[in-house]
Amino acid sequence: VSTGDGKYYATLSRYDSKSEGRNVENPVDVRGLWQKYNIARGVNADSGLGSAAYSDTTSLEVSGYEFEITANPLRNLRIQASYGLPDAKVIDFYPMTRAHVAENLAAWTTQAGSTTNPTHAADLRNAIASVQDKLTQSVEGSPQQGSVDYTASIFANYTFDRERLKGWSIGAGAAFTGPSYQAMYDGVEYHGNSVRNVHGVLAYETKIGRTQARFALNVENIFDENEPIVT
Repeated sequence: VSTGDGKYYATLSRYDSKSEGRNVENPVDVRGLWQKYNIARGVNADSGLGSAAYSDTTSLEVSGYEFEITANPLRNLRIQASYGLPDAKVIDFYPMTRAHVAENLAAWTTQAGSTTNPTHAADLRNAIASVQDKLTQSVEGSPQQGSVDYTASIFANYTFDRERLKGWSIGAGAAFTGPSYQAMYDGVEYHGNSVRNVHGVLAYETKIGRTQARFALNVENIFDENEPIVT
């Protein structure tokens, strides 16, 4: 949508996609479990499946909305803003690993109960519990790890046109990222912190011969407690 004078225009986008069979390397420590099983049996830890490399798959459904607006309320002032609502959910968590664990759980549990070395028995029980816990927490329909609640940004740029300042421009803005999903434990979702990044730019445009040139000083992370990023 845009106004007739071109000063304002906005876009609203909707996306909806699905991916299947995305490879995930070693999503659950099955190899470590087999190694604890071998040690409890009194054989080399890397015997048999203790030396195998494991991977599995997930399937995702990714959808969301993105809204962007650009405004030129004054001839020299340009404002851009955006807002996004992404939604990434896992719809199939580690199907081969689940089948593998179901097939071998009885053997692992029997060995943990018959091992005479209490340390080896405890290590094997802990490894079984760890794998089961990981699969239990990998709940179908939960958000993709690292996915965020929202994204937003706003940036304004002013270009000077008076003789002494002609060619100079200054801009500033901020980008926001909502809390990112980390994990689910006992049915409760845990998220990281939201992130804010304030940045600015001072630029000068001129012609060098026939070439239009632009020199810019960009400063990101202006209000960080450590150091800003200057380019």
